[in-house]
Amino acid sequence: MLENDARLAAGYQLLQRFRRLVVRKNAHDLAQWLEDAQASGLRPFMSLARGIRSDLTAMLNGLRFDWSTGPVEGHVTRTKLFKRQGYGRASTRFCSSAAS
Repeated sequence: MLENDARLAAGYQLLQRFRRLVVRKNAHDLAQWLEDAQASGLRPFMSLARGIRSDLTAMLNGLRFDWSTGPVEGHVTRTKLFKRQGYGRASTRFCSSAAS
């Protein structure tokens, strides 16, 4: 399929380059990838490149540092789950003895 569709092949190449860039945490290749994505004429990649450029510092820091908020986000999600469960048990909405 890639041989028969130049746009699909170009998108696939950009995708694979971006994946390698993120996996290898290679901030040096990001500038070239952004230029190539913008010049590709492929709207999804052009949009992604604009989004990355709008917060380039965060993207570069994400590639440079091994720091993640994943554990904190997990605790927040768990806390929200407990809170929702508590509200469901405390609700009087389904009680038949509610004030009439």
